[in-house]
Amino acid sequence: MCLAVPAKITEMENQIATVQVGGLSRQASTVLLPDA
Repeated sequence: MCLAVPAKITEMENQIATVQVGGLSRQASTVLLPDA
């Protein structure tokens, strides 16, 4: 099962994005996103 969670990308380094979700910062891979 996949979940879609809206997040704001605040920083990009190589293929790792720092995103904000509900006031928390997380790191997320963008490897599977061709336009990222």
